[in-house]
Amino acid sequence: MPTPPYQPPQKGQPFVFYLSLVSQADTKLFQTNPTLAAGDFKITKDGGALADLAVLPTVEPAMSKSVKVSLSGTEMTADNILMIASDQAGAQWADLAVNIQPGLGVSYYPVGAIEFTYTVTNSVSGDPIDGVEVWISTDNPASPNDANVIWHGVTDALGIARD
Repeated sequence: MPTPPYQPPQKGQPFVFYLSLVSQADTKLFQTNPTLAAGDFKITKDGGALADLAVLPTVEPAMSKSVKVSLSGTEMTADNILMIASDQAGAQWADLAVNIQPGLGVSYYPVGAIEFTYTVTNSVSGDPIDGVEVWISTDNPASPNDANVIWHGVTDALGIARD
């Protein structure tokens, strides 16, 4: 199963995202090659004290209007993360706030995922049923060893959808 280059934010897992900063000189434009310095980017986890990011964001690609933000797994250990960007040196770019609410670690393409192949058959005729989507989640806090299975697009012998 291929792993996509970026996952939705997950609690306790590193997370990379990109943003653009609005120029204070002309608020209709993003700042080209913004100057980024220590103290410009801070986070608060679940309303706690503000702290500098472990890794200072970078302009990527160089000389562009794109800023790459890389949050560590430790910085992602919260239910509600607020990153605040503020130009400490002056007035080059406008303040920005980004709220991240990471998931519980369930991934659409988990690393080391086990692939399953299912043939769903009609319980009366035994013929295979086409167009069936099966989604499996093992993220069950009450019973972590049990799998929750959700079937989409399945109809029974009477034509009643089981969605």
